[in-house]
Amino acid sequence: MRHNIMKRVLLATTKNFMYRQALIEGGYAVTEYSLSPSPDTLREIERIPSCCASVAEVTAGSIENNAALYRALRDKGPVICYADTMTEEMRRFILDCGIADLMRNYDADHLCRFMGMISEEQDTDAGSFVVLDDDAAVMDVVGTVITRFNYRTEFVDTVDGLFGLALKPGVRFMLVNLGTTALDLNGLVRKYYSSQVARAIPVLAYKDMREGLFVHELVGGLNRLTRYILSLEELYSLLVDILFRKEIMPMVASLKRLSSFDINACYAEETLGKAFFSSEKNIFSGADIFGDDTFSSMSRTVRDMNRTLLKAESFTWLRIAMDRRDISTAGREG
Repeated sequence: MRHNIMKRVLLATTKNFMYRQALIEGGYAVTEYSLSPSPDTLREIERIPSCCASVAEVTAGSIENNAALYRALRDKGPVICYADTMTEEMRRFILDCGIADLMRNYDADHLCRFMGMISEEQDTDAGSFVVLDDDAAVMDVVGTVITRFNYRTEFVDTVDGLFGLALKPGVRFMLVNLGTTALDLNGLVRKYYSSQVARAIPVLAYKDMREGLFVHELVGGLNRLTRYILSLEELYSLLVDILFRKEIMPMVASLKRLSSFDINACYAEETLGKAFFSSEKNIFSGADIFGDDTFSSMSRTVRDMNRTLLKAESFTWLRIAMDRRDISTAGREG
């Protein structure tokens, strides 16, 4: 069954012809739909089994009339959106559908490489994020971003459930949606500060700012847990940023070490002639950058870096400028 799920792709764009053959040659079974499906077509999509992914085009003119299409596709599995342009209305719509992946590159072969990457089983488990939330769209976006970088997501809808999981080994972050139904904010703060284990775990508090903030959320002791109350857009941006950095920076450090960068920095900063004079004394006695182990390790590192860049490519649209001065909890204590 898993093999069939991983090989079926639903295609709903004005450029289906650009992707069809490349996907078929990549071993995918392609089912095509128009961007303006009939009610019968929507019912057909609802009846089909889960799939590897759906590829859907998003335009400013399509979002109002095709909300049912995007949500039907999202129910079948991951959705990769394509867009020529991006407006704030489109951005909000895509996120409200629970979609995290959006690309601007219409190259079919590139799409196949990306789909192959997201279809792979994760090789490692870097730990978990425990998320207190009951908004399905937010959970979909958060889960897509976090699991892309080899972390697990554990979703709960109560404070007791949050701490029941947070105290287990391997928890890297706790995320709390302040808009969660019947959230016990006082209980959250009390349980957090009564546990030495919990206090060692970073907390990200966030809320859909369209719902507004309430006084008790600003004065209810949140400053003991976290510095800011983030908007959803800020949460997504921050997650993409820190997860990408955590995955790629060890590779950058490895490449720096393998290339003996500190010794060879002159080749990055000077002309070839000046670099030669700078390194002339050690040019025959320095580390062999072409040694079998060194060169092959560099090749693997570069390959891994390219894969991480591919992982993050469809999340770049989530990154926003963040320079928070407002909606502060006055800073975490202790």
